[in-house]
Amino acid sequence: EVVATGDLLTFLTQKKLEGLRYYLHMSRMASGEDDLQGRRASYSGYQHSREHVVSGLRCDSSYIVHGEELNASARPTFFRTLRFSSYATWQGEGVVCGESFVGVYHKDAEAYLAYDPAISPLPMFMGSQRVNSKSRKKCAWIWKVESSQMLNAGEPVTCDGKLYRFKHLATNLYLSLDPQEGHLVMTAEYHSNTSLLSFKELGKVQAGGKSDLKLGGLIYLRDKDGAWVTEGGESGVSMSSL
Repeated sequence: EVVATGDLLTFLTQKKLEGLRYYLHMSRMASGEDDLQGRRASYSGYQHSREHVVSGLRCDSSYIVHGEELNASARPTFFRTLRFSSYATWQGEGVVCGESFVGVYHKDAEAYLAYDPAISPLPMFMGSQRVNSKSRKKCAWIWKVESSQMLNAGEPVTCDGKLYRFKHLATNLYLSLDPQEGHLVMTAEYHSNTSLLSFKELGKVQAGGKSDLKLGGLIYLRDKDGAWVTEGGESGVSMSSL
């Protein structure tokens, strides 16, 4: 049966635990709070002994390292499906899409936007001549482009003012603006408005032309209020307004 955008779905375990099949569930209980049956809950769901889980699932995998069930419920919990990307997205070549892993290269400084907590608590530019697509890249240079919209989050990234976030591959932290200091920092706060950035393509886009971000294309980066990402002193990253 075809699943369409907007459909409500449930996800149900194939094997039973305590005689029940469990639904994937989003719990709202606080950690340490007891439910009506007196079971202790945690952020990841109800707690059971590892032996109980292994016995109930009939699975003695070494990947089961403790006895917490992942947000499971005996009652159905519904999830609404949203279209991530169209089939046509995967047919195009040379276009950056949502969830793509990219390197951001400063052409004048000949350096990659990078983050390495062993060197500095702040993002920086690291000089390199490795610009060929087949050249080996450092993990400190790799970022994931995430759309700020849930619907069509995997569609091509555009240079028309839509907002995106940069998630650092190695640390799972987000590039973010520090409004007080006027430079970029790293944050674990996914929903922070200071982590929203947009793209502006170098040159003018003709009327009716596509504004999709192309691999290897020249772009400007700016925050949601219009300040531009620039190279700061000592290879740092700062913001400037025009």
